[in-house]
Formats: sequence, structure tokens, C-alpha cells
Amino acid sequence: ESIDVTTLGLPQLEQIRDNLGEDIEQIQEGLNALKQATYGYIQSKEAAKSITPANEGKEILIPMTSSLFVPGKLGNTQKVLLDIGAGYLVEQTPEKAQEYFDRRADAVKDQMEKLNASLEQKKNGQEQIIMLMQQKIASISQTQQAQEGISGLNINQ
Repeated sequence: ESIDVTTLGLPQLEQIRDNLGEDIEQIQEGLNALKQATYGYIQSKEAAKSITPANEGKEILIPMTSSLFVPGKLGNTQKVLLDIGAGYLVEQTPEKAQEYFDRRADAVKDQMEKLNASLEQKKNGQEQIIMLMQQKIASISQTQQAQEGISGLNINQ
């Protein structure tokens, strides 16, 4: 059900503007999280590319957390373990792992495009509400000035 916003008063328009502002903030936070996820998939793909027979036995740093790495040696380069979520690990070749990371990054990019479209809609809506609020404020101001002008008249006969 659509509402003609031109019939709403300033308090209702302020509420709509504030709600749109909150929506915009949430969408932007979601986009930032998706950008980080995309970056993670790209990094993971690059790591999978480096797992080649030529690198077998080489010294590497193994990430234990995002900021803690321990030294180790690259073992078997024929298979890698992929964390596919919910605690599930899948054994794949490094090439298949790269394909997986490409698919995941593409899926995240698709989601980002949808969110960007929604973000633009919300921003446009917010701009329209702000313009309508400005028009209403100007109209109220003009009405008040006109009333003050009339009451200030001194008609003497």
C-alpha cells in the first residue's frame, strides 16, 4: 500500500527520513562486510595458486589467527582442505579450490550489486523526503510571514 507523502506532516516526514537513514547505514555496513568477504576469497585463491609441486617442502608461515602465524613446511601439494562453512571441510585439488573461490567471489559480487541498487533507491527516497520537508518548511515560513504582515497592518480611517 503506497502513501502519498505530500499529505504527511513534518514529524512523519522526519520519521521516514530517519528510517531511510538507518536503512542506508545498514546497507553500507553489509556492503563493507561483503567487500571484506570478496577480499578474503581473492586472498584464498592466491594462496591456492601458490600450492604447486615446485613449492613442496618449502618454508611457509601458517595462519593460526588473522594476526598470528607460525612457521611450517608445505607438505602435500596435490590436495587442499576447503572450509565451506558450518565447520565442513572438503578436500580438493588446488585448481578446484581456485575455481571454488572464483565462484564464491562472483556470488558475493552479485549480492553486492543487488545491495548497491537497493542503496541507491533508499538514497533517492531520502533525498526526495528531504526536498519535500524543505518545501513544507518554506511554505510554513511564508504563511507565517504573510500572517505577520496582515496583523502588522494599521488601517486608520
